[in-house]
Amino acid sequence: MKPTLKSNGTRLETIYNHQIWIECACGRAAPVRVSDLLALDKPPQTVDDVVTKARCSRCGAIRVKRYQIVYNPKGVMEDALKGARKPGGHNVDD
Repeated sequence: MKPTLKSNGTRLETIYNHQIWIECACGRAAPVRVSDLLALDKPPQTVDDVVTKARCSRCGAIRVKRYQIVYNPKGVMEDALKGARKPGGHNVDD
């Protein structure tokens, strides 16, 4: 089932300090910083642009199962996730 967005989704320029957490149908989930997307030569304009073209780094497919827009002031999310990493175990971003 493809995620659907209202009116082509939120414009990325309005959520600059956010991340889009994307989960693939294979189970891999990872954040994408909106600020990084907007710094590209040809940045996507909306969340819909990102979600419909996101390719999984694990399986290589374009099959977004779900996504979530998360506020991330000054890298707070990355700092919080560092405590969730376990040496030799399954980590959040694996």
